[in-house]
Amino acid sequence: MKEIEAVSKLSREARVEHFIKRVVGHEELWGIQRDGWVLAGNGSGLEVFQVWPHEEYARLCCVGEWEDCEPAAISMDDFMNTFVPDFDEKRIVVGVFYTPTDNGVLMPPYELAQQLQAHEDEWY
Repeated sequence: MKEIEAVSKLSREARVEHFIKRVVGHEELWGIQRDGWVLAGNGSGLEVFQVWPHEEYARLCCVGEWEDCEPAAISMDDFMNTFVPDFDEKRIVVGVFYTPTDNGVLMPPYELAQQLQAHEDEWY
């Protein structure tokens, strides 16, 4: 739990770095579900699909309007081959590593996919 608290307090950019390393290392990422995947809105009218590097980080965000949601794993392959093209077509952005007290980083889906692929190519 100390690691989760410490990582949750990192800057947004540092959390994205942690996210990339963890997702590539474990080949999975996490979203939240309630009768299907949950999308959030932002002030600009964009739909946002939020992702986390581990179940516990996602669970921490299942509060308030999302208290009835559950974290669910997504394989990295599924994310890259199914979610990214679908999000791109529907103009859904990805919100990387939100915390209960801080917004995450919004990214176009292909930008996140490129960062994941670059890290995988560099280390594996």
